[in-house]
Amino acid sequence: MVITADQAERPRRGRRCQATRRAAHRLPCTVRVGDCQSPGSELSGVAVVVSADQIVLLLPENPQPGTRIETSIWPQACDAVNLCGHVVSSRRVLTGTYEVGVKLG
Repeated sequence: MVITADQAERPRRGRRCQATRRAAHRLPCTVRVGDCQSPGSELSGVAVVVSADQIVLLLPENPQPGTRIETSIWPQACDAVNLCGHVVSSRRVLTGTYEVGVKLG
């Protein structure tokens, strides 16, 4: 079978674009709402999805999109990891908490 140049450049049927790897976890976390240099109120929550550039948290309160936050999560095998970012999405879920998407950086 001979493959022509225009066939070689087309993506194969059924192949998907590569996305950033993410993993589902339920890690306890502490969130400080406000600037990372001078944090404000502190909330306890759960980190449910962790990837290289964002995390998804379950929190008891609803921070507004654009709010800067600092998150401390505790993986099982090591010390706390501190991450700074800003809220990009927030929605109420059935458990009475808020699912908050945080873009890191």
